[in-house]
Amino acid sequence: AYVLINAVIMLVMSLVERKVRLPGNVGSK
Repeated sequence: AYVLINAVIMLVMSLVERKVRLPGNVGSK
């Protein structure tokens, strides 16, 4: 179970990094 949670956290963090790196997606503030 812990391994699954760790993998999910890594995926979420990678997605957040992508969104932060691409201001066009979120709409640069």
